[in-house]
Amino acid sequence: MFFNPLGGMFITTGSTDHVIRIYYLGSEIPEKIAELESHTDKVVAVQFCNNGDRNNLPSGEDKVTKLKVTMVAWDRYDTTVITAVNNFLLKVWNSITGQLLHTLSGHDDEVFVLEAHPFDQKIILSAGHDGNIFIWDLDRGTKIRNYFNMVREIYA
Repeated sequence: MFFNPLGGMFITTGSTDHVIRIYYLGSEIPEKIAELESHTDKVVAVQFCNNGDRNNLPSGEDKVTKLKVTMVAWDRYDTTVITAVNNFLLKVWNSITGQLLHTLSGHDDEVFVLEAHPFDQKIILSAGHDGNIFIWDLDRGTKIRNYFNMVREIYA
């Protein structure tokens, strides 16, 4: 569930029934204003853009290989949308035209964190279940840095 960044008067939810629901919070009780039913599988990630004026989103599913979007993030100024896909790739999309700009590879397992830099629109961080943390340059489509977080399990 996510609040919209411009005033927080709307929330959106994804669901296992394949539906995205949008609610208005300006009434006495939350008022459902939309149900978007175009997905063919569960919706596990939803997010509003920062400025509220971008509408074109990339497709979340490849009809042949059944690829699924697992995370979504917008850059600081909403010029690009970054999607994490269950094949461990990140895809960078132009948020206005929907054009694929870059495919970023490096993770060996699913990505569970996408976080835009708070000031620099070309920088994003990704973290995956593989223990890797990458800092990416969205303009060039390249890795800037890579950190590995090894978690050692202690057995009693």
